[in-house]
Amino acid sequence: MKRTNYTTDEFRKNCKSYSTACLAGAVVLILIAVCGLFTPIYCLMQDRGNIADVIGGLEVLTVALGFNFASKIFRSMSIVGSPFSYDIADKIMGLAQILEIGSAVCFVAAMAIRVTGHGDLIDTAACVEPGIFFLFTWAIASLFSALAKAFDHGAKLQQESDETL
Repeated sequence: MKRTNYTTDEFRKNCKSYSTACLAGAVVLILIAVCGLFTPIYCLMQDRGNIADVIGGLEVLTVALGFNFASKIFRSMSIVGSPFSYDIADKIMGLAQILEIGSAVCFVAAMAIRVTGHGDLIDTAACVEPGIFFLFTWAIASLFSALAKAFDHGAKLQQESDETL
């Protein structure tokens, strides 16, 4: 596979477009999550729904927050002009932590509902089965955590390279 070398301007332009796409995805998913959270709560107040419906909204909200962090990562890359900075490594670690926390909240909520004897509600309500969502999201978060450490090391090497010049 032939590689092309991007100029810094091309890199910044691509990062800006990725940032915009991720932000648009985050906005759409947040709107879906709001419906996924508030509609079941309203139905519960009217005695027509169940609490397990909220888990689907939490799952979508977790993914939406992940897209929001991705947008911030690309925005920072477009400003810096390089993927290797401590700020970007910190944002990637933040993305990993958001995914870990969101998946854990969904999983704990699902387990609490199952322990109370209402596991059948989760099977019909959640977008993705909470156990699978937890494992899949946790695996992705682990990948981003490792990536953050690699970017942190890259930022250190970049800093050492800039200092020797």
